Amino acid sequence: MVFWKFTASCNSIWFWKSFGKVKYPLYLNRGHVYGMTMKSWKEKLEKKDLPKIVDIPERMKKRFGEGKMVVPSPMEVKDIMDKVPEGKLITVSEIRKILAKKHNVRTACPLATGIFVWLVANAAEETGGERSSTPYWRTLKAKGVLNNKYPGGVERHKQLLEKEGFKVIKMGNNYKVDDFEKYLVDCEIDIYANTYKRMARQ
Repeated sequence: MVFWKFTASCNSIWFWKSFGKVKYPLYLNRGHVYGMTMKSWKEKLEKKDLPKIVDIPERMKKRFGEGKMVVPSPMEVKDIMDKVPEGKLITVSEIRKILAKKHNVRTACPLATGIFVWLVANAAEETGGERSSTPYWRTLKAKGVLNNKYPGGVERHKQLLEKEGFKVIKMGNNYKVDDFEKYLVDCEIDIYANTYKRMARQ
């Protein structure tokens, strides 16, 4: 089913044509309709104004305390996700710790990091899925929970993890990797060492 939504001003109207959850804007000006080109997932990873260091917002101080916070770039998040080797896992929380250490700040923005993990997953599916250089399915939510926002939802995430030998169990309304803690990457070995190996090969 197609839904139409619009906003109007003077002689022009923006129509938002939705197919499921995807919205396509069409611009109507004096009777002429112009379609807009939508960015690919890969293009959405290119954010030139990031990373940036900001003060921890007041609403987050109870959780993180006073100090600075990094709003990472999507490519920084992708770089970490790329380096998780087969047989290992990482959580979004661990990614944030790596980013905070890299930028020498107290924490990394949890909202931005979570959104960029989702962007990276969709960009990986767009450019090859399982054959992509980014094994996004090895990145889990807190407590080893599967990410229902990944391409294909929880079922697809579960399938990819089980294909690599991980045991996925039901936990309330969610699914999680059983004993996920023992598979978590050692950042010093798996992430940073991997970086040095790549640099040495170049």
